Amino acid sequence: MPGIEGRSLYEHISDGAHTFYIKPARKIEIRSADKTRGQWTKYYEYYLNKDSLFVRVRSKNQIIDLFPEHSSDLKRFFRKSRFRINDQNPAGMISAVTYLNSLK
Repeated sequence: MPGIEGRSLYEHISDGAHTFYIKPARKIEIRSADKTRGQWTKYYEYYLNKDSLFVRVRSKNQIIDLFPEHSSDLKRFFRKSRFRINDQNPAGMISAVTYLNSLK
């Protein structure tokens, strides 16, 4: 995983057929014209374990491409639940991985 040399924290969220990790992170947004003041924004990065590799997930289509054997089920789940990846709130990703782990 990126930053695994002890400099990053990863939250282990799901342990099943597909392991899921969340990395809390921060970025600074400079809002003033003189660029001397900024504001920290919290966000999350999502990682799925696929074939012993950790893949950063940024979109629904990337999840579908990672699991082509479940593509129709995932598309149906995304449509029914109005799924969106939100880097501010990991609840949607947690529900998607829970659903993915329930598939056989």
